[in-house]
Amino acid sequence: MANFKLISNGKINFGLKVINKRSDNYHNLETIFFPLKLSDKISFSIEKTNSNHNSVIISSNKDFIPLNEKNLCYKAIEKFFVAFNIFEKFDINVNLTKFIPVGGGLGGGSSNAAAILKALIRYFDINVIPNREKLLKLAASIGSDVPFFMIDKPCFAKARGELLYKLDEFNLNGYSLLVINPGIHVSTKWAFDTLGIKEGEFRKSDLSKVKRFSESNFEAMVNDFEPIVFKKYPELGNIKSDAIESGCDFVSMSGTGASIYCVIKKHKRNERIQMVNKLRSTGYFVYEEN
Repeated sequence: MANFKLISNGKINFGLKVINKRSDNYHNLETIFFPLKLSDKISFSIEKTNSNHNSVIISSNKDFIPLNEKNLCYKAIEKFFVAFNIFEKFDINVNLTKFIPVGGGLGGGSSNAAAILKALIRYFDINVIPNREKLLKLAASIGSDVPFFMIDKPCFAKARGELLYKLDEFNLNGYSLLVINPGIHVSTKWAFDTLGIKEGEFRKSDLSKVKRFSESNFEAMVNDFEPIVFKKYPELGNIKSDAIESGCDFVSMSGTGASIYCVIKKHKRNERIQMVNKLRSTGYFVYEEN
C-alpha cells in the first residue's frame, strides 16, 4: 500500500470578468488566480486488489461533503484511470480534512481534485513533460479551476479558466491578506444565470494587461458578480464597505462568492488587528496571511 499526505490549498480571484456566453452554454472569462496558504489536508492511500473492480472510499470531517461520485476527488480518480488506460484494479481511500470554507469561491473542491491527480501522477510514475497538455485537459474536464491548482502559481486565466499564463511578478509583498467568509453559500449557476449575458454579447476586460499587484491596476481587477451577489446578499456588500472604511487598500469578492478578501499594507497593523477582532466577534470565518 502507498500512503500520501497531501496539502490542498485554496485560491482567490483578483478580478473576474465574464467576456461572453459560448454556444456550449459555458462562459468565456478572464481572471487572475492567486494561491492561498489556507489549505485542506488529505490522506490518500492506494493498493492493488484482486477484485474485479476498483474501490474508492471517501471520508471527511464535514458531514455535508459528498462522499460519492459527485465528489471531485472521485471524478479525478475515475477520469485519470480512463485517460491513462489503467486496467489493473485498486482499493483507494481518500480522507478529506476540510479547513477551506465550502462553496465560498476559494476553490477547495477543485484543489482537492488537483491534489489527488498529483498523487496519482506520482504513484503511476507519469512523465509530466510529454503529458502536460493531456493532464491539463484532464484537469479541465473535472472542473474549470482544477488546471490552475495543477500549476499553483499566480496565473492569468481565460476561456473557462483552463487557459493559464503564469504571472511571475504578481505578489503581495508589503501587504497582509485577510479572507472573510460569513457562511453564506452562493450558487455558481444562479450567479451566471442572473448575470444574464446573451449569446453574441461581448464585454471588455483589461485584466490581460495586469502583470503585478499595484494601485494602478485596481480598476482592472473588478469582479463582475459583485453587483448581483451583493443585491441578493447585502451582508457581503456591508463586509466590503466596512473593510474599505477600516483602511484596506483593495477589497473584492472571490469567485462568485461568498468570501470577501482584503489586501492591506503591512504598516497598517493596528487597523488590521481592529478589523479582525471586529469580524471574529460576529462569528465569521477569518483567515490571515502575512
